[in-house]
Amino acid sequence: MKARSVEWAAGLLEGEGSFAQPKPNCVQVVCQMTDRDVIESLRETFQVGTVSGPFAGRKSHHKPTYTYRASGNDAVSVMQRILPYMGVRRSERIVELLSVRVSFSSRLKERQNEIKKRNLEVIRLSLENLSLRKIATMVPGCSHETVRRIIENPNYGVDINNLRGV
Repeated sequence: MKARSVEWAAGLLEGEGSFAQPKPNCVQVVCQMTDRDVIESLRETFQVGTVSGPFAGRKSHHKPTYTYRASGNDAVSVMQRILPYMGVRRSERIVELLSVRVSFSSRLKERQNEIKKRNLEVIRLSLENLSLRKIATMVPGCSHETVRRIIENPNYGVDINNLRGV
C-alpha cells in the first residue's frame, strides 16, 4: 500500500477517526471503514499500529469493515504528528488524552522510585541480620513476605508488570 502525507491522514482521522482512553493508562487512535486500501495507507503513513478485518457488517447488506488501531506509545506518536492539522474539537480531545498519558507516566515513575527506596531500605536492614518480621515492622507497608521477595530479588516490584502485586 501507498504511504500518504501526515496532512492526508489528519484529514481522514478528523472525519473518520476516534481518539479514546479505553483504560486509565492507555490511549488509542481508531479508524474503521469499508475501504481496506485507505486503512492500509493509514498504517503505512504512520508506520505504527495494526490493521484488522474484514469484520462482517451489522446487517447482511452492509460491506465488511477494516480497522486501523494504534494504542499506547504508538497512539501518542500518531496524535503528536497530526495535532497541528486538526480542528478545534479534535485538537482539544487529543491534548486532553496526551496530558492524561503524561500524568500517568509521571505517577508511575514516582511509584517506581518509592519502591526502589523501599527495596534499598529492606536490603540495608537485611545486612544487619534482622529477621524478616522485624524488617517488615520497620519498613512501612511491607509484609514479611514482601521483605523475603525483595531480599531474593532487589528489583522486586520495580518492573511495571509487577506493580499490580506491590
